[in-house]
Amino acid sequence: MTKLKISHKELSNAIKAVTPSKKIKNPTEIDLQVLIRALDTKMKLTYRTEDAELTQVIDMEDSVPEKVAFTLPLKKLADLVGGMPSDSTVTITKGDEKHILSCSKNRSRYTMVGHKPSAFPLIGDDVSKKQSVMKIQSEDLIRTIKAVKYAAANQDVRYYLNGVSFKVSNDVLQLTATDGHRLADCKISVDNTDNVNANVILATSTVNDVQTIMEDNHGEVTLSFSSNHLVVNVEDTTVIAKLIDGMFPDCERVIPRDNEIRVVVDKTQLKSSLKQAKVLSNEKFNGAKFIFGPDILQIIATNPTQEEATEEFEVLSSDLIHQLSLGMNITYLAQAINSIPDDHIVMTLRDGTTSVLITSPNCEGLRAVVMPMRL
Repeated sequence: MTKLKISHKELSNAIKAVTPSKKIKNPTEIDLQVLIRALDTKMKLTYRTEDAELTQVIDMEDSVPEKVAFTLPLKKLADLVGGMPSDSTVTITKGDEKHILSCSKNRSRYTMVGHKPSAFPLIGDDVSKKQSVMKIQSEDLIRTIKAVKYAAANQDVRYYLNGVSFKVSNDVLQLTATDGHRLADCKISVDNTDNVNANVILATSTVNDVQTIMEDNHGEVTLSFSSNHLVVNVEDTTVIAKLIDGMFPDCERVIPRDNEIRVVVDKTQLKSSLKQAKVLSNEKFNGAKFIFGPDILQIIATNPTQEEATEEFEVLSSDLIHQLSLGMNITYLAQAINSIPDDHIVMTLRDGTTSVLITSPNCEGLRAVVMPMRL
């Protein structure tokens, strides 16, 4: 029997890194397993989702002379390790089919059933060796992901909308998401010494996993683009993401170009007014009427029981001479302004039937679009 000894902290962090944000629908037994591989003083934990493969490399306390590989049920492993003392050493004793989990701080033993590694197909085996590589700081990629992912569709029949577009051209990385009713787009400068030219779509669940991993691993992130996958590396963690087939919409055709009426509002005030108005809005549509004036923005929300909320506050500046009114989804607008890292929000309008462009005074690469709705 081979014994693998790992500090509780290392193993806990690795389990967290490979635990996905979205559960697999109708999983098979092997879908619930984490693959554990060990050699010398390194251990790899790998978990597969429907759209990606998550791998974390950690240090063991002892060396293993020969390669060891087996699987354990991830959820049970996480629960058992989570209940052990944080300053302990965890030992996994590998058997033929049954493996024993124990802790240095007590006499508890847990016998778990795993699978042979041959039953665990790896996505990484299908990754094309021809890759284009670019680098970005984790903080920058986290900020860019947060700025756009809220606008992605969820279970849309247009499957290419159920993800985030990653586009690289020259020294710019552009992330875009849309569900057909709103759009979010953010550009950021990157180190593109390999002259990567890519345009791919990642599932939103995978984007969430990448964000979570980067929040725990600060530093330089490597994005490797191939014909069928995007590989994300940050420190000792690797995400191999499947690409969504299809052509993502050209966001430049969606972003309004003829909006010339500029209205600047206080972000905190607008967030507060939207939160209040939503209470009495139609729960199904979350719509409200927005009346923009030279000095005042008025928000009126009603519902089928004839309740009504009216919010009114002064704008910071406005190009309007006369009032302009249009309907918008309160939730969509609230999510858009939350993505703006600024105290002021710039809303650019044209008329009551044209989409509203939302930008930041101090972040030129960030744009959001909310389409109007009939009330």
